[in-house]
Amino acid sequence: LGSTRYAPEWIERLDSLIAPYKFPHEFAPKLRVVLMLAKIKYPLTDLTKTNRLVKIFSDLPDVQLVLKPHPRDYGLVFPQSVNVVLADSQVSSSALIRWADLVLFTHTSIVLEAVVRDKPVGYLKYLVTSPPLHEHVQISWAINGEDELEALVSQFLIGEKVRTYSIQERDGLLKTVVCPKGKNVLELYARFLVGQLS
Repeated sequence: LGSTRYAPEWIERLDSLIAPYKFPHEFAPKLRVVLMLAKIKYPLTDLTKTNRLVKIFSDLPDVQLVLKPHPRDYGLVFPQSVNVVLADSQVSSSALIRWADLVLFTHTSIVLEAVVRDKPVGYLKYLVTSPPLHEHVQISWAINGEDELEALVSQFLIGEKVRTYSIQERDGLLKTVVCPKGKNVLELYARFLVGQLS
């Protein structure tokens, strides 16, 4: 039937339920980035390289970066600066995705919400120590090293319109994972449950 969590009609409802994110330091960036972190307790992501990524963004004054820990990870420590912050557990991933111009990730399904919203997404493949299942999906969003990340960020900073996956790739992923029977996923589930009660 599809994914109720990432169904387009649920994403639309979230917009009316969740307040917009406000970056804690006042300045107008050229690029807003959110990095959705994987669960730290599983050794899926290279933390040394992740810290280097944070340093790269700290040195880019026209970019704001928000690090979003997994909801069940507490007490993470990453270097923060005027343009790099660690979101606390009360900050909604949905609000951050709406706020961001670019969503970066390693191991997380929340990236599907960014795809539903048609946000540019970057899979930080070079940080991953254990490949996630989505590597089997043919989407051209992999970032294979710091040089590719810097090139992508540069495209945004010079004002280019950036797509990190094609419309066909997006539609294929949504049809496969989010709404294989059509965009009315919540209605399909409601009908299914009512049918089970009959």
